[in-house]
Amino acid sequence: MESIIYHLSKLQNKLERLFDEDPLSKEEAAQIQKTFQLQTSDSYLKALGEELPQDEPDRTAVLFSRLMHLFEFGLLLISRPQPVRILALFDHGILKTMKPSLQACSTQAFSGAVPNLDSLPFFEFLSPKSELLRNTISPFFPTMRSDDRLLIIRISTHSAVVLSTTLAEPWLGTHLENVHKALRS
Repeated sequence: MESIIYHLSKLQNKLERLFDEDPLSKEEAAQIQKTFQLQTSDSYLKALGEELPQDEPDRTAVLFSRLMHLFEFGLLLISRPQPVRILALFDHGILKTMKPSLQACSTQAFSGAVPNLDSLPFFEFLSPKSELLRNTISPFFPTMRSDDRLLIIRISTHSAVVLSTTLAEPWLGTHLENVHKALRS
């Protein structure tokens, strides 16, 4: 148990260093979000699975930060120690770590809304139809639309990402297939 807590605190520290070194002003963040373009190009897809760190907390942080270019919204969920909580999020190109007080709130919000992360297959996209999940994450993403597609993907032993995208079929299917291939490589 101490090993899990150690690795999670290490991941939290890595995320904070990675994302909080150069805080953006509200105006800068608004500009980035306003001009955000979802990336479907081969260069972003190739970079997704390349040169990933071997250490699980580092690997999780890097994968999550790379996914933010490929989807509009994302929540990094951690399931150890139980229960599931949000560690970080991205919204149209802006990445934020969750303060411990908000992590505690997310724990309450997610009880029952997210499947057991340990039971999810690695690198497989699942499309939950649950309105409970949509309602649970909507406070974190006020601009999310009702027709946005929600996906869950497990990216490490004790973490998964809830992703949201506006891509429609047939582009969504192709995009997910390409992301899946990049993650598996």
